Amino acid sequence: MRAVFPLVLALVAALPAQVHPPNLLYTAPPGEPLAGLRICVDPGHGGQIWGATRGYTGGTRSSVSSQTESDANLRVGLFLWDLLTQAGAEVVMTRTFETRLSEDCFAAPGSDEYVANRREELNIRVRVAETNDCDLFVAIHHNAGGGPGANHSTAYYFDPALYEPDPDETFAEHSPESVTTSRELAQAIVDALGERLGIETRDARHGNYHVVRETSLPSVLVECAFMTHAEQAEWMEDLAYSRLAAIGIFEGILDQFGQTTMEGPSVEGTESTEEVTP
Repeated sequence: MRAVFPLVLALVAALPAQVHPPNLLYTAPPGEPLAGLRICVDPGHGGQIWGATRGYTGGTRSSVSSQTESDANLRVGLFLWDLLTQAGAEVVMTRTFETRLSEDCFAAPGSDEYVANRREELNIRVRVAETNDCDLFVAIHHNAGGGPGANHSTAYYFDPALYEPDPDETFAEHSPESVTTSRELAQAIVDALGERLGIETRDARHGNYHVVRETSLPSVLVECAFMTHAEQAEWMEDLAYSRLAAIGIFEGILDQFGQTTMEGPSVEGTESTEEVTP
């Protein structure tokens, strides 16, 4: 029996290690390049630990663990909050812990009351951004579906010119300038996420999602990666993933809104190649 263990250890040692981008010691560039911006960060969903017992939560789940999308979104959102603050931005978070935003609703899923609760849960996020006079709205999400091999980063914005009206839906007024800003920001985030996470990307596109449809300010909804991709889902449990995803989103924002300072262009963060263990 004892002879088995060296053999097992040798086999394990021979297995190829998963290769992920290093968790860099990264800080925002100097000079507060995002000073003057007020950014609403919305970690999507919330309260998935309760399922649908207290009302609408939405969200997907990991294919390899009990991790919920609302947890994955929150982790990225908190890291992003820190980076944006370092860069001088004022950050308004829609949530900072695992919770729903609307009142508890014990109605059956699909009922009129439950549908109204879903709408209110999403409307609160819009109101947080609008009533705080935010300049940008960034919703953080993770994706699912498309088969076990599907995995990419993408982002959505709302363009009224591409919207097919639904009699049960409304949408906020979106100026041409706001649409252009949203589209360019979404693409910048996708490009930066792809580089940081080392996964495929899909170009930013129009999406009929409540939180970007109902906000009049420039807004994007980011789908960082797929929780139904086994290797990706396993990596998501590591805070190193959350931090790299936040860095990608941050760099996309910095690319579009960072101010050039005396120290030079602000689009480059300060980082070390030393790896750290979260």
